[in-house]
Amino acid sequence: MRSYSADGAALFGRHMELFDWCVSTGRVPLSARTFQPGPEHAADVARLNALGLGGMAWHMVDRFRAVAGTDVDHSMAVAEGDRLIGFILSRAVAADTLHVHSHVIAPTHREGWAQAMLHHDFMKFVTAKGFRRFTFEAGDAHPVTRKTAKRVGATLAAERTMMMRQLTP
Repeated sequence: MRSYSADGAALFGRHMELFDWCVSTGRVPLSARTFQPGPEHAADVARLNALGLGGMAWHMVDRFRAVAGTDVDHSMAVAEGDRLIGFILSRAVAADTLHVHSHVIAPTHREGWAQAMLHHDFMKFVTAKGFRRFTFEAGDAHPVTRKTAKRVGATLAAERTMMMRQLTP
C-alpha cells in the first residue's frame, strides 16, 4: 500500500472546467445534486464502496457512521434523484490537509458528468474551508489511483507491504 500527498488543484483541477462544459452542453440531469452524506446514508455509501473497491459493506457502515457529521468530516456525495452514484469520504488531518478514505463513482457514471460534478463541488466546498492538500492511499488493486498520483505529481509519503496468506477454497 502506498500513501500519497498531493496538491488539491492538481488532483481535481481538470474537473472544474469539465463540469462547466457538462453544464453548458446539457449533460447534467436536472435531478443531479451533491450533498454532504450523513449517518442516514451509511448503508448506500457502504454498498457503493463495496461495489467500487471491494470489501465488506457492513464494515464500511461502521467506519462511515463513526465520522459522518462530525467536525472532522468533509465528505461529499453525488446523486441522481434519490440514487447515490458517487462519493468522496474525507476527514481533516491538519489545518490545510484532508485525508481521502474512499472515492467511488458507480461504474455506469465514471469519467462523466457525475465525477466532474462531484470533484467540482467537493473542491469548492473544501477550499472554502482552507483545505489545499490531500493525502490518500493506493495499493496494487488501484492502478487508476496510482496512475493519477503520478500524473498530478503526488509525493509518495510512505509504502507498506502487507503480509497475508492466500485463502484457497
